Amino acid sequence: MNAMNVNDRIVNPAPAAPAVFGHGDDILRRRIFAELAEFNNQLPRHIAMINDDRIRSVAAWVSSFLKVLSHPEPGHYPNAQEILRQYAELLIEKLRGPGVPPGTPFPPEMYGDRAHPIIRFIVAKLRDPTSLFYSQRFDHEALRVLAPQLLEQLQQMEADNARQIAEEAQHMPRLQALMGRVNQRKIAHQERVDQAARAGLEAGQRIRDRAEILGRNDLEDREMIREAIVRERQEAENLRAETVQLERQLENTDVQVGQLQRAAVHLQVEINQLRSEIADKKSNWLEQVVCIAASIAVSWILEHPVIITPNGVIVGLQ
Repeated sequence: MNAMNVNDRIVNPAPAAPAVFGHGDDILRRRIFAELAEFNNQLPRHIAMINDDRIRSVAAWVSSFLKVLSHPEPGHYPNAQEILRQYAELLIEKLRGPGVPPGTPFPPEMYGDRAHPIIRFIVAKLRDPTSLFYSQRFDHEALRVLAPQLLEQLQQMEADNARQIAEEAQHMPRLQALMGRVNQRKIAHQERVDQAARAGLEAGQRIRDRAEILGRNDLEDREMIREAIVRERQEAENLRAETVQLERQLENTDVQVGQLQRAAVHLQVEINQLRSEIADKKSNWLEQVVCIAASIAVSWILEHPVIITPNGVIVGLQ
């Protein structure tokens, strides 16, 4: 057992008595146990029925690592950090699948939502700086693969938003023209109301004038005077009814104008909100691009792998 190669024992641990961590690594071992428990929870219940070599390989990886952690006797493996590093590197190769040469780039779909849930979980762990299995090399490769997709998605979103704004802006001239026609109708209605009022005053004056004239006639003409007064009063009532109807139409027109004005304000608010969202999305994308460029530049200057995130600077494992 002592003569076995360390990497051979990590990849294919002896089932009878695998050597494991020293006694001083209990804290790290408990942390690894906790993360491996998350892996187990994500694995399908019936592995043998899964027609995916990568998932079965990951299940074997979890089982192998648990055996190494669970053995009660210390062995001749390197320190706990080295064992953890080797198992993290082995997990990356398990993702490539059986028969895939080491270092082969991963397909872009592995990072998307269509991947199997356990694959998405492993990718998230390998890219999470707070995880024990974080791999800066894997994270950088993921950024290289995802950056063009993110850029394309952002450009598509910007194009869609610009098209929506343009379509909504096309409705503004029609809305303004409609409001102009409504205002013209309002002015015309007001003019008709004024004309009806003037006609009523003139009719009243004609009644008074005619009554005065007829009053000077003989008694025989009084019946004619009464009939004339009735006709004039009826005309006055008709004019008054038309005036009321025109005033109601004017009130309805005011309501329509108010509704159109509120619609115009709401439309302007939505356009401003869309423009703000476009600006925010551009800012988030530029922040990611700047972090990637800064990580590459600082790593080259320091000759040491460094990753810069929007939350700070993280130095990768040696």
